[in-house]
Amino acid sequence: IGTHAAGVCVAVAAVARGGLTGIGIDLERARALEQGLWPTVLTQEEQSMCRQSTDPALAASFIFSSKEAMFKAQYPIAGLELEFLDVEIDRVPTGVDLAAIRVLDDATPAGPLNRDAIGEVRTCFVGDLVVAVAVIC
Repeated sequence: IGTHAAGVCVAVAAVARGGLTGIGIDLERARALEQGLWPTVLTQEEQSMCRQSTDPALAASFIFSSKEAMFKAQYPIAGLELEFLDVEIDRVPTGVDLAAIRVLDDATPAGPLNRDAIGEVRTCFVGDLVVAVAVIC
């Protein structure tokens, strides 16, 4: 699976072993998510995490890109057209550690993604771009 932005293309591939069921990747400009859009993209908890961060705009970019990657990972499995506020991440993914991402209880009927923690996300930089990779196991 791949993605592109600002003239950069990235791709990721994996062998389905050990419970791996989905993988997604996203690429976004760092600090591009305007704070006025936060209520439509970030849950209240995520907005709070961003405000407490040393770089709130960058934290919001990490979460936004993580959600995009998760949407791409889950769609081939469940076919859900989730909204941004249907999923929540447990911490700002900084590339150092993995963050867990989950579908909120009231977002979708029982199905393959209606679990407490459905995936993990890792982020990194490529120049001034944020790259997020989501894995669903």
